[in-house]
Amino acid sequence: AGIIFAFIFNKDYEVEYKSNIYVKLNYDSYPALQAKIESVNSLLKDENYKALSKELKIKEDQARKLKYFELNPIYNDIFLLKDYENYIKSLDTSTYKFMEFNDFKKEIKSQNAFPTYNIIKVKATSPYVFSSLNSYFKSALEDIPVLKQKQENQLTYLKQKVAKINQSLTEIDSLRQVLNKVYLAEANHSTSSGVVVNNATKNSPEKTYDLFEKRMSLLKELKFTMHKLMEKKHIVLPFNTFPEVGQKVSMVSYNPYIKYPVYGFLFALFILLLLQLNRILNHYQNKWQENEVD
Repeated sequence: AGIIFAFIFNKDYEVEYKSNIYVKLNYDSYPALQAKIESVNSLLKDENYKALSKELKIKEDQARKLKYFELNPIYNDIFLLKDYENYIKSLDTSTYKFMEFNDFKKEIKSQNAFPTYNIIKVKATSPYVFSSLNSYFKSALEDIPVLKQKQENQLTYLKQKVAKINQSLTEIDSLRQVLNKVYLAEANHSTSSGVVVNNATKNSPEKTYDLFEKRMSLLKELKFTMHKLMEKKHIVLPFNTFPEVGQKVSMVSYNPYIKYPVYGFLFALFILLLLQLNRILNHYQNKWQENEVD
């Protein structure tokens, strides 16, 4: 019966392939990308492959082989830890209260906020169309003015921050050189003349060390800021790319010529079990009635 249903309802069944990429969405751009994907799925549903190929910047014959797009947030601790790390590094601890990681997760969920990290899933009837989508998703939201403005503001701020850190590093290096020269000069003078070193000179190594610590702190902040600057250059930042060849969708899960016969067999087995249970219950009922008569 299952095989018959498979042939009746799925005459035009095609083997499907799948692939996905992981992306980081900057500037609260999840709703915008979700709207883009819904628009693409609408074009697929209407079989408007000409408009779809224009939107995705691919050939029309490639567009015809696409089946479905899906965007899902990733509520995974590994990815959330990255958000949490960025949150901690961006805090001014003198102003804001420290938040534990578990509290951070609860806060995100309570606000119904979308994580920065998401997965884009694509299905197609050909394994060779996925790689052509890489350039589209990397630049999918670059034409949205609101997001572009947010990006420009953030990049300007980060570049100014990098310039200030570099200026502070230059000033610290100059001051360290001056202190080292003064310390060496005073040390040589006291050695040759037997003059007691004054308190200012005694404290020179300590001051030099303080400057060294400050310099290391600024270098750490510079590294973090540069990393953030690189990430914020993109509204949609892919962590990987679609491969040249997609993965075949599981035959058991999606092939109707296997799925429906399996469902039919399980349904028949369920009916047989019910009949067997009914016989057992009837048997015990008859025995109970015989005992009552005796």
